[in-house]
Amino acid sequence: MEPSQETSQGPSHLSQTTKNPKTPALTVDFSWRKFKAIIYEGDTVNGTPLYTLNYNILGRLKLIFKRVSNPAALDKVSSEETSDITDDSGEDHAPNSDIIGKGKIRIVHIDADYEVHGRSDKLVAQKRWCTEYTHRSKAMSDDGKLVTMHWLSDSDFKTWDFICVDENQLPVAKCSLNLWALKTIGKIEFMGPKAHDRAFQEEIMVASLTLAYCMITRVNSPLSLLGSVFAKPGHDKDWSEGASTANEKHSSV
Repeated sequence: MEPSQETSQGPSHLSQTTKNPKTPALTVDFSWRKFKAIIYEGDTVNGTPLYTLNYNILGRLKLIFKRVSNPAALDKVSSEETSDITDDSGEDHAPNSDIIGKGKIRIVHIDADYEVHGRSDKLVAQKRWCTEYTHRSKAMSDDGKLVTMHWLSDSDFKTWDFICVDENQLPVAKCSLNLWALKTIGKIEFMGPKAHDRAFQEEIMVASLTLAYCMITRVNSPLSLLGSVFAKPGHDKDWSEGASTANEKHSSV
């Protein structure tokens, strides 16, 4: 699958800034046998497996991210125990793993839902025909108030990059998908003051991969094309104040 009119060309300095081999990274490796992805620390699959990503494809696509506390036990789990294709509960029999986040891809609507560390929110499209989204970050905040992050994209024949910038338009993360890969399908890089913060990394991991699968669905689904026609881009501005209040109450409970 190659992105078409749905992608937008982000500012050229973003791609240049994110090409730093020393930045913290996660590598996404897909297993066809288990129909799940294992996410490794570092920029190769030789790193420590930190998370699993399970897929539920009944109805709308659901992504389930789980932390792995016993990496050595991953290879002992049989393929029939690890697939979430037909199970909507999101249960995974991989030992010692807990759910840290979820993503839900809508077939018609161009927004996407995600949950990370128990907080639910949305990736909200800002434009109909190109990749420009926002999500509200708790991990980037220093005072407890949610911070609006912006997502742009850039692509070529081989890769599709999703670049996250902060309120000052400085890049803080980049999720790169290899459009032709069968196994090592992507890498997530982190930069900026929160680059080594694990909570920030997990939030970006959930948001970026949810956005990536949302855009893959949009490019390949005629229903998503119809949804783009009737969408209301940027509607997060209408409910952001009320939702922020609700999240503040939720965090205080």
